[in-house]
Amino acid sequence: MAVMWHGYYAVLFEEVSTELRRLCGLTYEKFYECSIHAPVVQFHVDYFQPLMLDEVCTVIGKMIFTEASRINVEYQVIKEDGSLAASGFTVQMFVDAKNKLPFIVGPDLWQTCIERWINGEFN
Repeated sequence: MAVMWHGYYAVLFEEVSTELRRLCGLTYEKFYECSIHAPVVQFHVDYFQPLMLDEVCTVIGKMIFTEASRINVEYQVIKEDGSLAASGFTVQMFVDAKNKLPFIVGPDLWQTCIERWINGEFN
């Protein structure tokens, strides 16, 4: 069909989410050091128009503030002509790596991120 495969949007979203988390100090390496897992528990995408094969696009990601024990990220996929190809969101839930139970209150690493966020470091 000469369009980008729909499943590749998950790869685009993951690349953007990884970079956003890196900027906030929430890397997978830090998760490992703190015995935290952060699996994706929700993944949603709305497709508006296709990206053609080899078409260059821009993916914009925004981490949405929450004090809950999860990371919310919204995405927009912009075509070369500036039009919206797709939008979506992901939710990652913090889970204790040792007992596999979700954190009711965010782990210390997340609490530190929230404090930095409230202090305006990520504007």
